[in-house]
Amino acid sequence: MAERGSASECEIGLAVEITRVGRGGCCCVAVKGEIEMSPLDETLVRANAEANDTFERLREVVEARVQRGQQQIHVLEAARESGLELDERHLTDLQLPEIVPVNQILPWHDWFPFRPLWCWWWHYRYPYYRCCPWWWYRCHWYAS
Repeated sequence: MAERGSASECEIGLAVEITRVGRGGCCCVAVKGEIEMSPLDETLVRANAEANDTFERLREVVEARVQRGQQQIHVLEAARESGLELDERHLTDLQLPEIVPVNQILPWHDWFPFRPLWCWWWHYRYPYYRCCPWWWYRCHWYAS
């Protein structure tokens, strides 16, 4: 098992310094210095484009409801309208409320719980990426 502060190579070949070690090995790593990354494989590019499309639709749905003057948004309805295949069980598993209040002075992503949905989507659609490939750690423990 790696030790905190040791130099290592992450699972995709980047030079990293271990910042935290957990039961299953390195839980959180920080990239150090200039790193040359290899080009992304085509599967990841397609998956990322699909994620961007899906969550852009979610943004549009949420912002349209705010523009119509809604004071609260049903998370499940907004998620389904944007194309996410969720049901009540998923909301319970993700520990999300059924309804979230609108906060018009903040951007939608500050008050709408998109991150658990983002992690769920990556885990559901592309489980071999273990969440999205851009975060070094799971954004929510319950998205497993």
